[in-house]
Amino acid sequence: MTDEKINAVAVLAASALASGLATTTEEASDIAVEWYEQLRGKMSERTRRLADEVNAKMGF
Repeated sequence: MTDEKINAVAVLAASALASGLATTTEEASDIAVEWYEQLRGKMSERTRRLADEVNAKMGF
């Protein structure tokens, strides 16, 4: 796991615990990893869309 992923999962796990969605650290970790993967997928999709827009504006 990269440092970025470790930090992101730690913050998301803390959020899962604080919000009451998880009652144990194991549950929080599972939720956090799922959230992280979902967010990464959305960011990648957004990045691809922005790249397509930039390429279209530049005539590529």
